[in-house]
Amino acid sequence: MSIGKRLATVREHAGLNQSELARRCGVRPSAISMIESGTSKSISASLLFAIAEVLRVNVVWLQTGKGEPYAAPDREAREPILDVLAAMPLADEAYWRSRLETELKDIQRGQTKGNDRQTIIPKVKAS
Repeated sequence: MSIGKRLATVREHAGLNQSELARRCGVRPSAISMIESGTSKSISASLLFAIAEVLRVNVVWLQTGKGEPYAAPDREAREPILDVLAAMPLADEAYWRSRLETELKDIQRGQTKGNDRQTIIPKVKAS
């Protein structure tokens, strides 16, 4: 199975159309279409990783077809940020969820400026 067929299979399984996948990866829909149709001569590593992340698939499987497309969920492995969010009061959680969503969207659009970005830390009331 080609990379295009693998991509189409997991994209459809995720319930996304080409345009939505492209939007989430920060590329034009034609980029996804060209990969799926086999007309794309090469795929950048950054796009390959973005696709794998959005579709939550194994990047090696996506590229080569080797291994399993989906990793078995590891109940012990948990993102540390989830523990931080779980421990926050609801008002703080809503704020940080919003900030994280904004930052992730900026990253996906390629709008990060490295160390030039200002970090905004809200004032926290003393208990």
